[in-house]
Amino acid sequence: MNDIAENAKARIQNITQQYTDGKINAAEWTIRMGNEIKNGHKAMAALARGGREQMRAQDWGRVGNQIAKQNGYLMRFSGDVIYNKVSAAQMVNRAGMYADAMYGTYHNTVQVREAQAGVAIARRVLDGSAEHCEDCPGLADQGWVPIAELTPIGDSECGANCRCTIEYGTEAQAA
Repeated sequence: MNDIAENAKARIQNITQQYTDGKINAAEWTIRMGNEIKNGHKAMAALARGGREQMRAQDWGRVGNQIAKQNGYLMRFSGDVIYNKVSAAQMVNRAGMYADAMYGTYHNTVQVREAQAGVAIARRVLDGSAEHCEDCPGLADQGWVPIAELTPIGDSECGANCRCTIEYGTEAQAA
């Protein structure tokens, strides 16, 4: 999972650097960014399900919705790029966040998979090396909760930067 996201981030930032260096135009940058977003989210969802052959129509629909959401952000970002509203450094940093959002796709697909398998409870676990937003420590402090009540990764204040994970358990663990 980390390799997929980190490799996507490197490619995205490379594409963005090519644009800032004048090697590709804005249209090419936008197309290539969109392809990286699509391929990365599909790969993360397939990994979370145990491979492409394990993906169901609903899984493809969920990942398609996530890709559409990210593409909406990309179109607004592309406008900022075209109208020079961001510096080259801001552009590279902001572009990398599209790969960061792929972590959420992975974890949220695992959550769906576990719920479908009958897992009833889960808890948010903080990454010990990450800086956390205001939301995540409180969500982690809730401990074991019904899986349906879990706040999805990426839906907290830190958004795509969230590095929390989800742990799944049994009713006995919650007692």
